[in-house]
Amino acid sequence: RSGEPAMQDLQQEGARSVHFDGGFISLGNPPAFQVEGAITLEACVWNASDPRRGQMMRPYKYIIAHGNDGHTEVFLRVNLFNQSYEVGSWRAADDATALAACPIPAADRRAWVHLA
Repeated sequence: RSGEPAMQDLQQEGARSVHFDGGFISLGNPPAFQVEGAITLEACVWNASDPRRGQMMRPYKYIIAHGNDGHTEVFLRVNLFNQSYEVGSWRAADDATALAACPIPAADRRAWVHLA
């Protein structure tokens, strides 16, 4: 179920949002996505994370990721193991990760949250 439900949402006339339930959309790597300089990653998400169920084996739920080509990546994600929001980047050459993280407030659980 790679991204089929989400793609159906996008195919509706006038669609401006997409519903995900474990799926994703791959937009490829067009030249317009080769951004240099400062950017803002932004999303409105329904936070269904459960603080009682930290995930050790697959702790990350990516909301936005660009790169992931084995060389570099920028991301906005939820870390289920640490129960935190994270934004950052990763570089394969030296396996360096730079990120900013904040704990998920209790009020964010089972609620719509704007992340930027």
